[in-house]
Amino acid sequence: MLDRLWGDRLITEPNYTEIQQLVSEHQVHAAARKRSNSRGGRGAAATMVSAIRRLYRRAELDRLIHPLENPAARVSKPRHVSSSRHALSLEQIHDLGRVASETGNDRPLDALILRFLIETACRRGGLVRLAIEDLNVAGCLVRLREKGGTVRWQPISPTLMQRVSSTSKPGADRKRPSKSFVTTTEGQWDGDAWTTCSGEPDTSSLGQPHSGSAPIGYGTRR
Repeated sequence: MLDRLWGDRLITEPNYTEIQQLVSEHQVHAAARKRSNSRGGRGAAATMVSAIRRLYRRAELDRLIHPLENPAARVSKPRHVSSSRHALSLEQIHDLGRVASETGNDRPLDALILRFLIETACRRGGLVRLAIEDLNVAGCLVRLREKGGTVRWQPISPTLMQRVSSTSKPGADRKRPSKSFVTTTEGQWDGDAWTTCSGEPDTSSLGQPHSGSAPIGYGTRR
């Protein structure tokens, strides 16, 4: 955006007022895109301020401007608003388990996925990337690869470990990683590529801490 609007200007030319006005206009433009989780464009404005500050900080280090003449240093970020995220109640978790186990094309698998997400509080990417090699059956641990390249070992209950390990089967194509859970390239759940577990799903313990594992959501804020 700076390159498009001020590409022909020297970095020493824009002043504090111009930068603050540009940030305000960017916030208004971002807020105009209505979304259910909209924060009034505050996140977009804060990101823009951080980017501009970073640019001018680099200019300081390269001695293109004096630190006392840095207009971006005084530009303020929008006031932080408390997150709208909140924990699900036990009743909501039980409802999720009931719906997953009673509806859909592969009810046992749906219930297993839901229980895995509840116990580990992992992101969708952690579930999709889970490979058979990531299961430490003896220690009831799963290795999760999540956002930003983070890797963590997460304890799960013996019951869930037994279900996941018995459901996971090596693929016929040995050139491809053996996945516990897989998706298509379009991001849709590929039921034909999954090996379903036998028997009826156990959802009675959904939402409850399990023996041998940490409480729900251990190690994350979700």
